[in-house]
Amino acid sequence: MLGVILSLLPLLVAENSAKIFVYCPWDSLQRSRLTISFDNIRGAEIQPGRFFLLNVKAGSHVLIPGPGVPLVVDIGAGEEAFVRVGRRIEMGPGGTTDSPMLDLPDPEVARLDLVNLVYVAPKKIHSDSVAKTDPFSHQVPKLKTRNSSE
Repeated sequence: MLGVILSLLPLLVAENSAKIFVYCPWDSLQRSRLTISFDNIRGAEIQPGRFFLLNVKAGSHVLIPGPGVPLVVDIGAGEEAFVRVGRRIEMGPGGTTDSPMLDLPDPEVARLDLVNLVYVAPKKIHSDSVAKTDPFSHQVPKLKTRNSSE
């Protein structure tokens, strides 16, 4: 009985998991490295041209960009969400305020943005919930030549 439960455990965990891709486009107003926290846990440091993947349980999660404005992401089991890092600049009578912010772009736009980005360096990852390697990396195909016997 215990063996059956243990064999089904990874399947049950996978059914309740979700993926949140956090990225900072090359043309972002965010110029320096920024720590992204989620659910009061330090996740990873990001800078323009980088992204990382958060493996989370389905439900609501609060992401915070350094000293910036929090964003709540509601995500269902097996779903993917995309969070873009940016800056909010406001001009008022007291001067200019500039703070990091997060937004939820259209998933199709986000997927296109991710194509040109690089995964964060392993030393910039601070949580086990952040994937250690690029989820899109794959082996470089071996090219065949005319003289090849393969």
